[in-house]
Amino acid sequence: MKINQLLKPLLVLALAFPALFSFSQSPTCGFDKLHNDLLDRNSAFRKTVNGGETRIQERTSLGAKTLATVYKIPVVVHVIHLGEALGSGSNISDAQIQSAISSMTQHYRGTLGNSVDAEIEFELAQLDPNCNTTNGIVRVNGSGVFNYAANGLVTSGPGANEQAVKDLSRWPNNRYYNIWIVSEIDSNNAGAGIQGFAYFPGAPSNIDGAVMLYNAFGYDPTMLLGYNLKSYTNRNTTATHEMGHALGLYHTFQGDDANNDGVPDTCPANTDCSAQGDRVCDTDPHRRSASNCPVGINVCTGSPLGTIVNNYMDYSSETCQDRFTTGQVARMRAALEQLRPELITSVAGSPYPYGTFASPVAASCTPVTDPIFGGDPDNFFAGLMRVSVGDVDFEWTNSPGLDGGYLDKANCHNEVMLFTGSTYNFSAVVWGANQEQVRAWIDYNNDGMFDNVTEQIFYANNLPSSPTDFIMTSGSFTVPGSAVTNTPLRLRVLNEVGTIYGGSFAINNACYNPLYGQAEDYLVRIGSVLPVTLIGFDGQLQGRQVLLQWSTSQEHQSKLFEVQRSLNGTEFHTIGYVNAAGSSNELRKYSFIDTRPGVVNYYRLKMVDIDGKERFSSIVLIKNPDAAQDMWVFGNPLGQQIQLRFVRKAEQLKLQLLNSTGALVEEKIINNAGEVVNWNVSAHLASGVYIIRAISDGEVFTQKLVK
Repeated sequence: MKINQLLKPLLVLALAFPALFSFSQSPTCGFDKLHNDLLDRNSAFRKTVNGGETRIQERTSLGAKTLATVYKIPVVVHVIHLGEALGSGSNISDAQIQSAISSMTQHYRGTLGNSVDAEIEFELAQLDPNCNTTNGIVRVNGSGVFNYAANGLVTSGPGANEQAVKDLSRWPNNRYYNIWIVSEIDSNNAGAGIQGFAYFPGAPSNIDGAVMLYNAFGYDPTMLLGYNLKSYTNRNTTATHEMGHALGLYHTFQGDDANNDGVPDTCPANTDCSAQGDRVCDTDPHRRSASNCPVGINVCTGSPLGTIVNNYMDYSSETCQDRFTTGQVARMRAALEQLRPELITSVAGSPYPYGTFASPVAASCTPVTDPIFGGDPDNFFAGLMRVSVGDVDFEWTNSPGLDGGYLDKANCHNEVMLFTGSTYNFSAVVWGANQEQVRAWIDYNNDGMFDNVTEQIFYANNLPSSPTDFIMTSGSFTVPGSAVTNTPLRLRVLNEVGTIYGGSFAINNACYNPLYGQAEDYLVRIGSVLPVTLIGFDGQLQGRQVLLQWSTSQEHQSKLFEVQRSLNGTEFHTIGYVNAAGSSNELRKYSFIDTRPGVVNYYRLKMVDIDGKERFSSIVLIKNPDAAQDMWVFGNPLGQQIQLRFVRKAEQLKLQLLNSTGALVEEKIINNAGEVVNWNVSAHLASGVYIIRAISDGEVFTQKLVK
């Protein structure tokens, strides 16, 4: 018999927190149990997580990456409702969904809350897997799935199987981040208990993504917009929290549950912060918050709890969650770059730039991999893992035994724009277990055939083998002036072993049938003119201002120039915009005046096309020795109180104290800061070198201090 719906949330809460039974109303995450279960039963996932951790740590150990690139992740939201009218019950409105995506972006950019800017944004997809226009929202009535109407999606116990629910609607996880909105989780009647969960990078593609309750996905802190949200899940930190897991973040209290029973009973180990706990060194080890905003002493450190309870990855209340740390941001960006790179190169977040998509001419032949040798899923002799042309990285693939040999990937998601007369780099990553070869062609004349003389763009034979790693090979090619333009053309790449078991093989043409390797087709579009031909970019000091000037000889679908400046050569910020000509074959001259340069200034242009593609100019260095100093710091040698003086006021001032390794020690946000700011540092500071960093109006000022 189904439990009385009025009593069900209370029962679920009591079961979730038997030692703390209360009416606490904070979201709870199902990540830990699902993550550990998947590690136990799936050796491939376990290997991916372990290898991924190594790559993340290697990347973050190199120091903070320049946050000059904003990564945009296309999202598809699958609303698995119960047949309600649009906007009612679990069939939440488009506006509620958009509020969730927008506020999640604001959390990650630090414009809503007090977080370090991760320069990661989320956008509903505009291009579906079949290259059609979409709003990034899919609605499916899940009532037909066994037990879904009665108990919702389950992670364990009675209810609809997670896989069965996700099978209702799923888009490729290498192009989109999938979010499933459900009516219940683990029979909680959409009340207390688990509000959502997500998987680490590397999870199987049929489950990878996030699941969230319909009334915990959206932003309406005033509860005046009529969204279907609970009063304790109306700030959308559930989505922000789960996306943190999707980007490789553990809970900040990782390791506080030695018995793995959901109840904290120990402090996370912290002798090596990069390998224990949450693997982030600027988050204090602590025990999870009990769905509240605790104050007092951190029993794991003996120091005040501080801002750890404000972290999105704690179990604290939504009312106090407002930040990620510098270390967490570095880890998420590293995970995105290393483990989910196709999400940041996906074109699904923008509409198709060339109107209605049309497939290229069918190829005259289709290579077939031998089903006994290369096609055996237990054999890994060869295989194309990745293909790149110019600045476009196509999708990762697998060995032919797993992919089935030939892959026709000539679609809008694997398309590169080239221009006649221009030279481009071609590279391929192969399996590497044996000596391999790679050969590639572009059907320049669009006749469905590939000529070895006029259309071959790359050939490499007898590549070295590696028993432990993939092998990359690369070269360059020039697009001929005779190529068919403004038409989708087919790019074919063939892979085969070079020598194996004493035998030698040769890919003699584009119709070759591999014994061990495979063939893949991609899409090329060729234009006759470059989008922007920049013939000069320079700057000169004029008094205390800097005049920047540049010119172009031709432009094609150019939109604008972003003028960017850095005061340290690494962190660039946009200081202005100049509209481009759009299309022009004449000499065009542009200029921009920086009225507030620093002492040392690095400038560059970001050239943005109408189709959203971006390129950067070279960097121009301008020194301005007469510039007024923007920040003075008093209290050096460093004590507990620091006084800072600025030449101008700031609407918002972010102060950060870093140790000699660059780890964040303490942070403070000041709104409507005056010209003099006093900062009482609460952290206990050991002797050593520290750096104070002030961020104001997109500019960063730093100064070294010694204690």
